[in-house]
Amino acid sequence: MRLQAFLTAACGIAISISDTSIAQARELTARAIGPRYELKSQGSITEARDLLNVLEAAFPQFEEFFGKAPKASASNRLRVYLYDDQDQWKAGLEQVGGTYLGPAGGNYCWKTQAVFFYRQPTDWFTRKLMLQMCAHQFMAHLTGHKKMASHWYRLGTVNYLSNHAWDGERIQIGVPPALTLENQASIALARLREPDFDYRKLITPTDKDDSAIHCEAMRVIQSEPSYRRALFSLRSQLDKGVALSTEEWNTAFGSYKRFDEKLRDSVARSQEPFVPVINQWETRRVDTDEKTGHRTWTLRGTAPNYISVATTREEANSLEFRVDRKGQPGRVGALLDWIDHDDHTVLLFMTEGSYHVQRRTKQGWTNLAGGAAGVGPAGFTAHSLRIERTTIAEGQVAATVSFDGKALLTTPVRNCRFGFALDSGVYDFEQVRLNR
Repeated sequence: MRLQAFLTAACGIAISISDTSIAQARELTARAIGPRYELKSQGSITEARDLLNVLEAAFPQFEEFFGKAPKASASNRLRVYLYDDQDQWKAGLEQVGGTYLGPAGGNYCWKTQAVFFYRQPTDWFTRKLMLQMCAHQFMAHLTGHKKMASHWYRLGTVNYLSNHAWDGERIQIGVPPALTLENQASIALARLREPDFDYRKLITPTDKDDSAIHCEAMRVIQSEPSYRRALFSLRSQLDKGVALSTEEWNTAFGSYKRFDEKLRDSVARSQEPFVPVINQWETRRVDTDEKTGHRTWTLRGTAPNYISVATTREEANSLEFRVDRKGQPGRVGALLDWIDHDDHTVLLFMTEGSYHVQRRTKQGWTNLAGGAAGVGPAGFTAHSLRIERTTIAEGQVAATVSFDGKALLTTPVRNCRFGFALDSGVYDFEQVRLNR
């Protein structure tokens, strides 16, 4: 077995590759057309259609957020252009006379009223960037392309609307993702922990990019009816490009102490519980219990012919999920502990239902245990797994794994950074529940 780390050159969504000018961009050969959007791409037609479906699904939610929508028709669709890399994006932008403002992941071009962006390291990041740029486009059409003076409103809006979960049919806008390469929630948390942090200082225009904390502030505003009504009452001014004073903002939203408490609580609850260590991972669905506030997730992992894993960000007491093989030939299971890329333990189920516990070290893989899960003649199809922390001696812990509600094995582990593992295929880990 081989394991390969997914590497990225930057933390932000706008991954910078180079800053050289190219005279001519390649043709946008893939074209997908919907009721409201037209998307052209240098990639495949399948990708273009998938991204178009995301935009068409997001449009009604954008409309609900703003309370209105741009007029989009068969003769006047919103245009979106996807390029393969930064050089091609820059060249495509320059060909239409757009303004290149430096390395970025994309932009909304006011001159052409079209979105220009390029493919990011993961599918989720590509969609997030597209939604962010298209939220700028949506907003610009509603505001008559006026320059927004209030960064908290503009950046908070587009970043909030770009956070999403997409399962291929249904999109959830504004939900905190479970695992990303960027992890904006941790950026917001670090900002909150600064000794002199005061969100009121960020209300007036500023050159500082506080998009992570503005996103969380917008999440707070959307979470409470009184805050939503306050934002609605301010929009006519904000959409004209007026910058609110701190006093005006306080008058609209009320007690700052209360808002600050809600902001801190929101950031704490928005922290991503999982780390996408190797290859592509994304949040497919987020479900929240209205009574308890507890979240369950559907996560998708993609791997070619080597093991891919994602791990809990912190040690856990238990992790449970359901996974369906769906006729795929690869192996799938759980991560039992995590030290680093060259030091971790996985539990993987074979097609016929046998399982192996294997530990990765710098010297290679070692089999620790194995057996049959007793899955019946159909082999391993759809089953549930639960991993629990067990104390076996002072200072020593083990992972106890249950398979479809029955105890399967207990094996010593170095820590309880549980998670997910797969080899060759695309798997959805559904009904994911984490107890920290």
